[in-house]
Amino acid sequence: MSETIRIGDLNKLFESIQRDIEELESTKSRIPNSREYSQKILRSIEEEIQKLRAKKEEILNIEIKLPDSILERKQKTSEKDDLLYSMPKIEATTESIDNKIIIKKDKQPKRY
Repeated sequence: MSETIRIGDLNKLFESIQRDIEELESTKSRIPNSREYSQKILRSIEEEIQKLRAKKEEILNIEIKLPDSILERKQKTSEKDDLLYSMPKIEATTESIDNKIIIKKDKQPKRY
């Protein structure tokens, strides 16, 4: 059964898996080898790390069909132009900013 997921959510899932792997590796490094139960715990943690790495690999191998509108835009613009295209144009001068700043010196700062 296949399920639909948004790219942003998939990215969050990938990051979560990566954090879990890092936490498990950190935990594994803190387990003392001198205890009789250490090997069982280390083996269990390593198995879980391998499962998470397999999930991560599955995510990395997912193929996504992009809509033609995205592909056309990619062909027309370079990566730098693509970033500029998606960002709103903001124009401001120091004069327009300075004229709007009002400082009232007679007020005391609020204390919470």
